[in-house]
Amino acid sequence: MCLIIGLLLTLYLHFAFLFSWSDASKEGALFCIINLAAGGILMWLLKAYTARFGKVAFAGFVGLILGLGAAFVHVEVVDIFFQSLPDGSTDFQRAILVLGPWIDYPFMLVVYALATTLYEQIETLKRRYALHQDAETLLKEAELFKLRQQLQPHFLYNSLNSISALIILEPTKAEQMVGRLSDFLRSSLKQGKTERIPLSEELAFLQNYLWIESVRFGDRLKVDLQVDEAAHAAVMPPFLLQPVLENAIRFGVYGRAGEVLISVTVRLEPELLKIIVSNPFDPDMKAASGTGFGLKGIQRRLYLSYGRQDLVVAEVHAEQFVTTILIPQSV
Repeated sequence: MCLIIGLLLTLYLHFAFLFSWSDASKEGALFCIINLAAGGILMWLLKAYTARFGKVAFAGFVGLILGLGAAFVHVEVVDIFFQSLPDGSTDFQRAILVLGPWIDYPFMLVVYALATTLYEQIETLKRRYALHQDAETLLKEAELFKLRQQLQPHFLYNSLNSISALIILEPTKAEQMVGRLSDFLRSSLKQGKTERIPLSEELAFLQNYLWIESVRFGDRLKVDLQVDEAAHAAVMPPFLLQPVLENAIRFGVYGRAGEVLISVTVRLEPELLKIIVSNPFDPDMKAASGTGFGLKGIQRRLYLSYGRQDLVVAEVHAEQFVTTILIPQSV
């Protein structure tokens, strides 16, 4: 950049002020040398200034002082070594050449100092923003991992309690439950690092859970699962349906003597996978105790994954507790 400006200055002096090529090129070379020296000193001073505030003002002040110093050096060197004006120069040309260095150097060095400082500050802000984004991403991933890990013990504790209850009364079913539980945990370890899985895989996990619960409750528990054919290829976060069904069983089956029907409807809508779980609900009946993870954990997981608070809706309609889950498909 300095070489280009020096070349332009040489051409300007030769054609506008009738300098010889020799004198014009000397002026241009001197301009480049002084600018490079002043620019080097300026960069050193800016790097040495470590205060967090006032760096822009400091840069402008230093650029102005160095510009005035560079102009003084330029004028003195020209007076000593060069013939600064050719014969026949007008008073206007003389005034321009005398004042030129006192305007050009301060202006260029101030602009350079301010531009350099502002650029550094912008880059610093970009780096800080990138670090902030990385920190938020890591925090989000850590919380998602924690929520996913909560699902396994939540299911595991209930399954082990069921197995414990069946060991003496029905050891064969207890053995089958251990096998099913083993299959479920093996699948969960396989998918532990996966953020999205096909609905078909999620339903396979769910079938293991429902089989275990059917052993616990026998004919009392009926699950009507209706899934649109087109929905099988949809994707969703893993281990999401099991706690929803567990919540439905806990509120629908516990404390009831007769048969309980829990319906699950899954359909694919434009850009959304819609899951509706419905179970009988009596507000006066106390549900069995649990870990308290349930729907709040699901809502938190979906918010962290999709950035929306409206993806879980729980409502009561005609003694039915209806949980609606929306899984965006365009993200």
